Amino acid sequence: MSFYDDASLIFDASAAAGKDGTAFNLKPVEELTGPNKVINGGFDSDSDWSKGTGWSISGGLASCDGTQTGNTGLSQLLSSDRLEEGETYKVTYTISNYVAGQVNPHIRGTSTGNVNGNGTKVVYGIAGNSASYDINFFADSNFNASIDNVSIRKVVNKAADFTFTRGSNLSATRVGPDGFIEKGRENLLLQSNTFNTTWSTPSASIVGGQTGYDGSSDACLLTQIGVGGYVRQFTSASGVSTASVYVKAGSTDWVSLELESASPNPRQYFQLVDDGVKGIDYGSAYGVIDAKIELIANGWYRISLTTFFDISQFRVRLAENDGNLSGTSGTIYIQDAQLELGLVATDYIETGATTATAGLLEDEPRFDYTGGGCPALLMEPTRTNYVDQSEYFGAWTDSGATVTDNNTTSPEGLLNASKLQTKFNASSVNHQIDGASATIPSGAVSASIFAKKGNTDFIRLRLNGTSNQIRAWFDLSNGNPGTVDSGGTSSMTSMGDGWYRCTVTEAGNTNTSAALQVFINEGDGDTTWIADGDEYIYIYGAQLEEGSNATSYMPNYGAAATVTRDQDVTGELEHGITMGTTCSVFFEGKHLAPNIAQLSFFQLRTDDNNRLLFFGSGTTSSTYNFLVQHRVSGTSTNATSKALNIGDSFKVLARMDDTTMDVFINGELHDTQTITAQDHFGKMNLYRTGAANQSGHEVSQAILFTTALSNNDSEILTGATSYSSFADMATSTALNYTIYE
Repeated sequence: MSFYDDASLIFDASAAAGKDGTAFNLKPVEELTGPNKVINGGFDSDSDWSKGTGWSISGGLASCDGTQTGNTGLSQLLSSDRLEEGETYKVTYTISNYVAGQVNPHIRGTSTGNVNGNGTKVVYGIAGNSASYDINFFADSNFNASIDNVSIRKVVNKAADFTFTRGSNLSATRVGPDGFIEKGRENLLLQSNTFNTTWSTPSASIVGGQTGYDGSSDACLLTQIGVGGYVRQFTSASGVSTASVYVKAGSTDWVSLELESASPNPRQYFQLVDDGVKGIDYGSAYGVIDAKIELIANGWYRISLTTFFDISQFRVRLAENDGNLSGTSGTIYIQDAQLELGLVATDYIETGATTATAGLLEDEPRFDYTGGGCPALLMEPTRTNYVDQSEYFGAWTDSGATVTDNNTTSPEGLLNASKLQTKFNASSVNHQIDGASATIPSGAVSASIFAKKGNTDFIRLRLNGTSNQIRAWFDLSNGNPGTVDSGGTSSMTSMGDGWYRCTVTEAGNTNTSAALQVFINEGDGDTTWIADGDEYIYIYGAQLEEGSNATSYMPNYGAAATVTRDQDVTGELEHGITMGTTCSVFFEGKHLAPNIAQLSFFQLRTDDNNRLLFFGSGTTSSTYNFLVQHRVSGTSTNATSKALNIGDSFKVLARMDDTTMDVFINGELHDTQTITAQDHFGKMNLYRTGAANQSGHEVSQAILFTTALSNNDSEILTGATSYSSFADMATSTALNYTIYE
């Protein structure tokens, strides 16, 4: 038998990645029985369902049009094969064409919870005793959407997966499997490729069904029928944003992309010939940061315009020629419009009646690949980036240096990193850019930036306005931190392709405002120097945050002075495993946050008076004390602490054998304690439930066994040996085996 077979629950970050707020466990595996109980769950005909006010069935969809004045139902009674009262069922269905409101599936009278938004939905419930229906989709008074593909199956064994929330923001990031920083993205336009809906066409007409750049028939022909003909959508975007659209010449080969704002409006003219031609450069006076034209295929181009103005309208105009809108006729083809925050146009996201997102979703667990290899689940506290323009360095104040935005490929894998270059000077001066001063809490503060060597080796960061004005130098040639002022610490993390994340921390700041300054330097410890004007480095992603370490990057595009990433929170998992008084609990993770009072890695509990907790305390800038706490009826038994290094992966196993707890750490028996016998705790979490911001760690694995493993097995499982594939894990025996990394 392998450890995989013996384990009752396995969480492994290498195999757990999911979207829509779920971190999946390898075990227990869901087991269903019987066929789909629903009749006509695909709504192929208008039959078998009872429809309340607002509901209709047509075209393979059951739709609710929002005309209902109260709750209204779409129900089915299975007269010959009813759902069994008291049994658990899995309900799967799809919502599309979502506009507003919520729907709540009930299983024989048992609510499964309100749901909204497009996508495939999965809910579970225990069947009640309603005599009126087996399944009923109760729509509230605002629900306006369609449902399809309804399935209900009986659950024999339910999967035990973690649910995740991180607030309603897109400020969280991770390093993806390709090594690039992954963000959440959003197309702020509505009906982004349906130009006869929320769009209007002054002095123009629009006809769909045209062949597009992607070979589809989803493109439109825009025809000008008067002076200044265009297609437009009223919208809203604040801070740095990028508009883009795919276009192809018809009888006209000039087009203007224009964004309405405070006068003058950001704009750019393009000629749709050869590799594409950019017209007049309107520049910063018109709020233009950058404009691009890219040849796609078959005469199609993608044009984009980046601005720092707040905008209220997106427009695509037919032009007579460069800078000239006086024409009265002509045609062009258009497809797939997008408006998004940031310095560049990213992959297109289709929208409908609401905006749409892609990339790292709001509640998606963050499986992070920093450093390459296998991923780990990031569990970070709430943090705020106090840099108001974290990527648009053209908005920073320059002195002895210049910035060229969108100059090279960043750690995001996009052309949105900046070139920081010296200005020529005849005497010794600083060559720097300064971010805006921000109000910050007192205490520890950390500043970071991603940097890459150009033809100069050193970058210097300074916490201007903090108590000690801490400075730190970083060698971009060999990746080593250089000199740092007394009272500060510094570090560098390789991001690949010559990029490093450079971090400086001041532990005892007592001021309430600070700004990040970035300098080009010739050598370690140097300050002012005479420059030829051609020395440069590359920079991306500035961050200033409270705390003794730099957490994952939080982009801020200037719509607000700060941006906040909420704490990563898992729903408390009621795993349903009967563990008894004899069991083993394994955990692998990493402490990331220096100088915090307590960090909680993992918890089993019934309540706060009855729990098993793995945590760290007594943290310094480089080490912490790791402890295992067994608590019964409010009385705690702590294993002897073990000093571990921050940033080092560790493996721990707590083995309970009736009244004894043995703790194994990194391949060795560390401590033995006498405990009160306890039928071990039925709720599980990857941090301490209800403890705000006791996180700042990575989770690689968590495993529950309903047996007490032998000393040999415990040493092997917490030792250094690792496997690289699921097949290795599934077939390995106790000898030379650990759960794969």
